[in-house]
Amino acid sequence: MTKARINADDVDALAAVNGKITATIANSSTPMTARRRYAITGTGPAVLPTMSSVDDFVIVEYQTAGGVTSTVGRNGQTIDGSATDDVYLGTGSQGPVIRYDYAGLGAVTSRMIEGIPA
Repeated sequence: MTKARINADDVDALAAVNGKITATIANSSTPMTARRRYAITGTGPAVLPTMSSVDDFVIVEYQTAGGVTSTVGRNGQTIDGSATDDVYLGTGSQGPVIRYDYAGLGAVTSRMIEGIPA
């Protein structure tokens, strides 16, 4: 009988999709890793990784206090066709959860998967 080997990266990706936060980002520029989930509690910026595979994604939970603007840096990629970083103005309650997905060379798409609209 052959035992199946599980790739640790796949386990991390499954955990991210199911709500496990990899790291919390506050008020310093922090590069993110593909196939992980992050909570942003301050201004960031949280910087997207260079995504190059159809399996690449990053999930961001905005947990910013009221009046604080959080930034997700695009790292030279477009987000939904725009060459600008994503920003969210905190409301003091749980903000949206956004999934950023690889969409082709130098392009990322975003969609809200939980929470309130930004």
